[in-house]
Amino acid sequence: MNDWTDKISITHYYTKLGYGYQMWTLLENLRPVWKALWQSVAVFASSSSGPGQYAVVTRYQNGLKAN
Repeated sequence: MNDWTDKISITHYYTKLGYGYQMWTLLENLRPVWKALWQSVAVFASSSSGPGQYAVVTRYQNGLKAN
């Protein structure tokens, strides 16, 4: 990977029962926004035991500096 960095943030989103698809479509709709802002974002979904959740990982190539 060319955009490796050691500065990341991980945000966990826990969905209520029956709202998993709505959350997934929300994250899909955010994808073009992240691309337009040149943000490096990865989305992970848990599919094993426990409540459904999504983890959104944002990489900060310039560190945690304010713009």
